[in-house]
Amino acid sequence: SASRRGDVARAIMRQYDDLTDAEKEDILQRVEAIIEMPELRPLFSRQALAEVPINGRVHGVGVVGQIDRLYVDEDKIILADFKTGQRPDGPPPHGYVEQLALYDSLLTQIYPSRQITSWIVWTQTQFIEDVTLAQRQQALQRLFAVSA
Repeated sequence: SASRRGDVARAIMRQYDDLTDAEKEDILQRVEAIIEMPELRPLFSRQALAEVPINGRVHGVGVVGQIDRLYVDEDKIILADFKTGQRPDGPPPHGYVEQLALYDSLLTQIYPSRQITSWIVWTQTQFIEDVTLAQRQQALQRLFAVSA
């Protein structure tokens, strides 16, 4: 519904309180376009959760974070992190991939049998970047120097 989309857009927009009204309006239009993307529909459905606090231990290290959008059903999980600005050239930034890898690791402990999809959603270009399982495993290896 339109009112629900408005609520979702406003929640995402809270990150940008320091921008001018014109900048906010530009981002709001992009966010609204993203909410309309069919691929992202589960993330904006009634079952989805926003700004989900998550914490636990990965390889013995405490991890605390917040997942921008999370969708969980019987057999799969989609987690998405929204980033403004242009996507840099080359592979996705290590820090973003590592963040998703840690969230993925924590979610796997809670839901061991579910397939997890991890996305970076670039609001500027309305681009959904799938961070693959291999990329997430490499990120954990970088962080913890462990073999997969």
